[in-house]
Amino acid sequence: MKVIILFILMFVVGCGDVDFDEILGNEETPPPTPFRVYMEYPKDENGYYHFTYPKGSNSSYGRVYCETLPTQRVFWYSPNEFQTYHQQQWFSTPIIQYSTYTSNDGIGNQLFYVYELFVGDTLIIMGGLSDENYDYVELIID
Repeated sequence: MKVIILFILMFVVGCGDVDFDEILGNEETPPPTPFRVYMEYPKDENGYYHFTYPKGSNSSYGRVYCETLPTQRVFWYSPNEFQTYHQQQWFSTPIIQYSTYTSNDGIGNQLFYVYELFVGDTLIIMGGLSDENYDYVELIID
């Protein structure tokens, strides 16, 4: 019985030297994952990209890129929509959607849709890894 009491006292006294609050409080928050959205179109002095719409086309596609860590899932969004009429109903669809993954070099891309009614408009395209880690570009359709 004396051995058990001695063992318990050794355990309690031995654990008393450890300050768990200090250990848990020293956890550092990792830095955010680097993330950048960009395009390969001409950019003006105000930071707007310019996409030249192909004359005579009913619609076209452009490409937006992102740069982050390898094999990251990137979510795409735009508040800009195009309208289609099908079976006596109008449907609105964002010009870019879904998600993609970056390649082993950390570069990813996605297509976005433009049609003739967008000529003269400024479109916004957003990409992100999370609600807190995102970037966007603004694009003028010429």
